[in-house]
Amino acid sequence: MNAKLLLLVPLVLLATGCEEEGSDLNAWMQETQQRAKANLKPPVAPEKVEPAHYTTPAPINPHAFSLYRMRAMVNPAASIVNAPNLNRPKELLENSSLDKLKFVGTIGSGNNLSALISLDNQTVYTVKLGNYMGQDYGRVVKITPDEITLRETVEDAEGNWVPRQTVLALGVTPEIQKK
Repeated sequence: MNAKLLLLVPLVLLATGCEEEGSDLNAWMQETQQRAKANLKPPVAPEKVEPAHYTTPAPINPHAFSLYRMRAMVNPAASIVNAPNLNRPKELLENSSLDKLKFVGTIGSGNNLSALISLDNQTVYTVKLGNYMGQDYGRVVKITPDEITLRETVEDAEGNWVPRQTVLALGVTPEIQKK
């Protein structure tokens, strides 16, 4: 009898293992798909739109009324007052805006100070009185251990060259002061 029982148990286990794999999952999927309903509204037909008609005006010459030409006609001397020397060769630090330059220290003593300027926190350059920095024709007019004073020359809305003073404090972004 024990031998029959030992043979019967594995046969029962084999019979229960023959059920199709995932049949309960397939039944659940079919039931869920039958209950699911799409809540889609039919698409709305697009409105018919009239195309806009545009007629181009006569061509305009953008250089005909240039601010520089008008200023030169009215007062030729006004355009050169305080104008920077545009023919001089630019220095290396004039290619970068002041917000990319940082005053990191000085070298020297007394009235013979040179400033150390970091460009994008990567390279350090030496600047002396009379050197130029920044894109607004900024000339170094004063160097102290705490700050560098620049005299920049910028063009205003009327095309006149206006001087302004900019101070680069030690380790701080530049501060523009109108003078």
